This record gives sequence, structure tokens and C-alpha cells, in this order.
Amino acid sequence: MKDMGVNAIRTSHNPADEDFIDLCNKLGLLVIEEAFDAWTYPKNGNRNDFSKYFNTRLTSDNKILGGNSSMTWSEYVIRSMTGRDRNDPSIIMWSICNEVSQGGNSDSTYGTIADNVIDWINSVDNTRPVTCGDISKPTSDNTNDWYFAIVYYCHIFIH
Repeated sequence: MKDMGVNAIRTSHNPADEDFIDLCNKLGLLVIEEAFDAWTYPKNGNRNDFSKYFNTRLTSDNKILGGNSSMTWSEYVIRSMTGRDRNDPSIIMWSICNEVSQGGNSDSTYGTIADNVIDWINSVDNTRPVTCGDISKPTSDNTNDWYFAIVYYCHIFIH
């Protein structure tokens, strides 16, 4: 990849393997690490994606390191990913999602969910920007809809 001029990678849809991040550190590749492909609604009809667990709380008898019953699986995953990789020099940005609006999260909960996930990341690492990969189809023939979709896709959330 480096021979063809690549210097950055966006992992996709779930936290990257620790060995992958270590390899990027050694090779000098920059990484945008992405956490989720689905939030609270199944994406593209897949009823067994992470949306099934996104708002599910960990059980009180869980034996998960760093997990407790006050956390949802989404909070646990994002805090674990950020905590594990926050000291890795290859990480330049955190990505909170990939096209979750395809699953229905383009409703009024989108901003609230995004704010929560960004807050969880910033509570662990506030040194890097947070972004998302998402785009929506226009709701009418109004060209402004495309403009806002593209701007939203490229927008970097910084709290």
C-alpha cells in the first residue's frame, strides 16, 4: 500500500484489530478508526447487526474488563476502542459510524446518539477529532439536500 502512495487508512464498521493498529504504528500509516456500521436500527434489513445490541445494557453479572451494568454495549465498545488505542501514534481520528442513516438513524435520534458517542470518546481521549462517514439521499428535488448530505458526510464533529 505504501508503495502505491497510500499513507492513511479508515478502518471500517468496527474497531480494528490491535495487531493491525500496531502494524500501522510500525509502518507509519495514519488511521481513522471506526466503531460502528449500525446504531439503533438494522442496516439494509440485516436484523443481526450491531443495532441489536447498541442500546442493550451489560448485565450486572458480566465479567467484562471495564464493563458495568450502567453501560450499554455501544458505550462499552467505544470506550474500550478509544482507551485501547488512544496512545497509538497512528490514530489521527475516531469515526463514530458508517452510513448509519441507511438503517433509519436519520430520524430525530441521530444527533443525540452522535453527541453521546462523541462524549464517550472525549471522556477517554479529547486530543483527536471525531468524524463519521454518512450520507443521506435527498428528500426532494431540492439541490440543497445534496449539499447538506455532502457537507454532513465531510463534517468533522468536534465538541
